[in-house]
Amino acid sequence: MQPWLEKYFPQPELGTVTYVKCPDCGFVAAQTINELPPEKRSRVNQSFHSYQGGESCPIDAKWPERLEAQATVIADLAAAHLLPTAAPWLDYGSGEGNLSALLAQRSARRLLNFDAHLPRPGYVEPSALKAGAFEFVITTSVFEHLRTRAQMDEIAGLVAPDGVMGLHTMVAEEIPANPDWFYYLPVHCAFFTNASMQRLFEAWGFRSSIYHVRSRLWFWFKADPATVENAVAALNARGATPADAYHFKRGFMDYWKLKPAEVMQRRSLNAA
Repeated sequence: MQPWLEKYFPQPELGTVTYVKCPDCGFVAAQTINELPPEKRSRVNQSFHSYQGGESCPIDAKWPERLEAQATVIADLAAAHLLPTAAPWLDYGSGEGNLSALLAQRSARRLLNFDAHLPRPGYVEPSALKAGAFEFVITTSVFEHLRTRAQMDEIAGLVAPDGVMGLHTMVAEEIPANPDWFYYLPVHCAFFTNASMQRLFEAWGFRSSIYHVRSRLWFWFKADPATVENAVAALNARGATPADAYHFKRGFMDYWKLKPAEVMQRRSLNAA
């Protein structure tokens, strides 16, 4: 990793934060935040997420409509038999369980909840997080908070050998070297490029993927790519708008090709 930029945060636990970049794949990490002692990191997280429990998110105005779209898309893919059902489904880092509640209105398929920081009655216990135990694992607005590759590996490892992974996070062709970029927040530790996602995708044994614009969701598949591609073609044949079409690729679907200057201009990219 090489030095990338510095940004000052007024929180007493932070101050000047140093970011580093992988010279090969362009992945950027918040080194200072990653190295915080657990008690300091916990205080930063609690302060930043004080809005939780309300109906809106001040840093993400499109959150409610995106959740609705995500639940609709999951139900749509389930009906098309693109999401296997032999084992349970899991929302990892589910927060208050909004996604599973919305999916329950659209599908008979149950999406279990797990959140290490917001555990609730009925949520999956950490002891039940066994490797390969879930046919579908989805994680939204989580990967940008992860400090280590091991944490990412743990989530991907929950997916069954024939399973599917759903993912929502910011991905760009290049990460801006401008500290004013809206996504450099005191709780964001990881910033992904298309190249870095392709590396993870391959390392975890996925073979093809689709992206859905309105929901800002990727779905990564281990099944035969031809089977996925044919099913996606059938779904798109219904005449969906560009925002509701499914974009397929053998490999990681690198949909967002924006360069840093364009990323800076497109604040709505991951409001998102």
